[in-house]
Amino acid sequence: VSGDAGARRYDARMSECLTEMWQAKFQQGGPEVIQQWNQYRNERQGPLSLDGIDLTGASLERIGFTECSFRNATLDQANLTNAGLQNSDFAGASFRGATLDRANLNSAKLHGANLTNASCIHVNFHEAHLAGARLDRAKCSRANFQAAECNEETTDGKKYGALSAIGADFVRSYLTYDLP
Repeated sequence: VSGDAGARRYDARMSECLTEMWQAKFQQGGPEVIQQWNQYRNERQGPLSLDGIDLTGASLERIGFTECSFRNATLDQANLTNAGLQNSDFAGASFRGATLDRANLNSAKLHGANLTNASCIHVNFHEAHLAGARLDRAKCSRANFQAAECNEETTDGKKYGALSAIGADFVRSYLTYDLP
């Protein structure tokens, strides 16, 4: 076994351990956990991977998840009010019934994410990638979708259809789109 392969396995296992540790802490909840995460995140440089983490029902108000990867994560019923989620990767993540009010999802990747019944009031989706995302019955009033990518898109070898927003509320939202 080469040194590079061993190092990659070690890095992958360390990432899994960190994900498990933070998942347990987030499920405990409380402002001190948010404070611990934000301190940890500020001390750590570069992107962090929490792929596949299950944060169902977690209270994560004002959390800073900037430049993190949450591919295929479960954040159903989570409270992400005022969360900093910009430049993060939520491809395939589930936010069913989550509260994202006033969250910053600027330039976030939400390919194939499920935000059905989510509350997205005053959310900043500026330049977010929403191809294949589901915002069915989501409350998106006063949300900013300026320059968001909502059309079919192919990324990482996968093709995503257009955004689905059946029954969503876009009252007073800022919507822009490019004509073909």
